[in-house]
Amino acid sequence: MRSNFSATLGPNNTNSLVVAETYAEVIGVLSETHFTQIHKQFMGILTELKKDSSATVAHNLISLLMAMKFVKIKTNQVDDFEMGIKFLDDLGSFLLEVKDKDVKHAVAGLLVEILLPVAAQIKREANIPALIAFVGKLYGPTSELASKKQHKLVC
Repeated sequence: MRSNFSATLGPNNTNSLVVAETYAEVIGVLSETHFTQIHKQFMGILTELKKDSSATVAHNLISLLMAMKFVKIKTNQVDDFEMGIKFLDDLGSFLLEVKDKDVKHAVAGLLVEILLPVAAQIKREANIPALIAFVGKLYGPTSELASKKQHKLVC
């Protein structure tokens, strides 16, 4: 998928990747203080892109998802953590509804990028209803996806 767009961008492909990576880092830093606004803006753009029927919609969705890869979820306050889980739940819902394989892989990769630091920070059992619901919602479908050959590389 990415190779099609690198041919279109030509020599600017490397520059566009650097800009995208830098943008993602900025979003990650801003997420520490403005998480609610970033979540709201992300969901608005995601909703707009889901309505789009152009040929580049998959690429645009993947670019949007990759821009969120440095988003940080705070785990020290329950309210902040629940806001982060709401964001993850929205991503999980999108993962379950999206049909395009590349977009599905991008969402799964984004969930991994965000969840690994969260898992590293949690030192004891987290009995937060929103987290339990999120895990329950995604456990079965992702386990099923992991058993399919075309999704093995994402796992």
